[in-house]
Amino acid sequence: MFFAFLSLAWRSEGLPLTTSSNDAAKMFDATLTQYTGWYDDSSVNGIEGSVSKMLAADPNFVMGHVISCGLDLISSGKGIYTDQELKSSMLSLEGLTARSNITNRETACQGSQRMGRRGLELNPRDCWSTHAEAHVIEMDGRQDEGIKFLSTTSNDWTVGKRCLSGAMLDLVDASSLLYRLQMEGVDVNDRWRELFHLWESHTDDHILEWQEKGTELSF
Repeated sequence: MFFAFLSLAWRSEGLPLTTSSNDAAKMFDATLTQYTGWYDDSSVNGIEGSVSKMLAADPNFVMGHVISCGLDLISSGKGIYTDQELKSSMLSLEGLTARSNITNRETACQGSQRMGRRGLELNPRDCWSTHAEAHVIEMDGRQDEGIKFLSTTSNDWTVGKRCLSGAMLDLVDASSLLYRLQMEGVDVNDRWRELFHLWESHTDDHILEWQEKGTELSF
């Protein structure tokens, strides 16, 4: 995939970024595109590669540091009390934000079913918009609509073997899904054994209770 959403392009869309580096803006777009689809693009060496290139192009790029720290935090595999590097990055981000003339948009976020649907219109592989949409439908008790929604969009959110990424969100989701399938009487074969080996290196993390439950289920 070719990423060419440069600084002026972001501005022309009404989404200005506080960086003068086209390379940083391009890699921010590459990181965001991969994140919303939850996959690694080999052309930029995956999310880690695009983040590294982005911050190298502009070390003071606020939104670059926001997405870099955010990816670490949302993974739930790291915490500021157990990872000094992440803690240092967060403190640096706070200082950088205080010194920078960032836009109000860059300091705010919002989410709703309407925005989730708009996200899917722009990028059908945006698994976070799919996630948000599914949550709203489930909480409203619209099960038939939810089954139809996920069934008709499955080709958009089943890209590769996500669990093998080793990302904590993927491991927790896999444990949750296998447990639910077993409760419904589905034969999951040796999938628990496969998942157990992925969880082994995280047995001593103890970062989030939510994560702990995923570990317990796999054991």
